[in-house]
Amino acid sequence: IHHGRDASGPTEAGQAYGRRVRRALGRLDTALAGLAPRLVLTATRAQLTALIAVRDAENFTLAAQRLGLSQPTVHRAVTQLESEAGRPLFHRMGKRMQPARAA
Repeated sequence: IHHGRDASGPTEAGQAYGRRVRRALGRLDTALAGLAPRLVLTATRAQLTALIAVRDAENFTLAAQRLGLSQPTVHRAVTQLESEAGRPLFHRMGKRMQPARAA
């Protein structure tokens, strides 16, 4: 933050960061709206974090361990998103999870 005589505001680096955040949030809103319009309003940070962790780990248990959460908590978060989307976000193959096209 730059502090000037009359006002303070973001530095040039802060402005660049702000643009990146707005762009990322816009993409996220577009993706969520494509799944189900309500997700833009209802998806929580915890649910999205769980979704990304499961996608990366391909497994609820490993995702939970990486997040420092219980497996049921991560499973519940993803299940709530799937319920809101009205479709599965992962193909379940035993313990392995593959993202559905929508995820």
